[in-house]
Amino acid sequence: MESTRFRRAACKRMAGRVDAKYTVLCNYSSCRSREEVNKIPVPTVTVKINDVKITCVKECKYLGVIIDDKLKWTAHIEFILQKLKRLLGILYKMRYKLPDWCLQNIYFAFVHPYILYGLEVYGNTYPSYLDKLTVLNNKLLRILQRKGRTCCKESLYLQYNTLPPVQLFNYQVLNLVHKTVFSPYLLPSIFQNYFIPTKSIHGYETRHNKLYLTHINTRFGQRILRYKGTQLWNRLPNDLSNNSASQSFRNKLKLMLNCDPM
Repeated sequence: MESTRFRRAACKRMAGRVDAKYTVLCNYSSCRSREEVNKIPVPTVTVKINDVKITCVKECKYLGVIIDDKLKWTAHIEFILQKLKRLLGILYKMRYKLPDWCLQNIYFAFVHPYILYGLEVYGNTYPSYLDKLTVLNNKLLRILQRKGRTCCKESLYLQYNTLPPVQLFNYQVLNLVHKTVFSPYLLPSIFQNYFIPTKSIHGYETRHNKLYLTHINTRFGQRILRYKGTQLWNRLPNDLSNNSASQSFRNKLKLMLNCDPM
């Protein structure tokens, strides 16, 4: 009942500002097993704005990111895979016709942006869901660097000074945490106090910049950005978490994630 009243109030507020023709409804829920889902009756919800019925969908695209109703992000990952697979044949043909610096520029112009965009959102899923993207990215790097299948994967990323998708997600999140700790004025107000320093809880000075980690029992809750960022930050060595220079921190962090993945 509360959720229904909330939806009605939200629809009234949006009625004059939202075009119903370009609006869809997506009901988000946690990832349950089929047995649990079959036991729970799913109510039929009809939402109207200005007497126009809003279509209920299982996934929708917002700001270039496909959001599914289970928040698994598999639909968006599949979208990226389809975009990158189109490049395989083209890169095979041009890898012996262009110099190395040009091939590297092609990677950062046509491959890396697709992986990086929205990674802080869709990368916060189970690592197994990112496996296909990692395998395809490895293949594209081998093509551009003219390497065989038996080459060391770490060398592929070191040569282009980048990271695999899973570690790139960790890198992006840790950069956000670093800004909140050392330069919160550079961030929007919602993120300035997003992570809580441990010293603000107990009130005495410490030699490290560790963060307070809230206890969460569910796996779904442990994927919250605040929890994930705090967990990753507290696993950093003290010399890295105490490094206030942003460029130095990023360089050392990228090297550490390449040699010792988190």
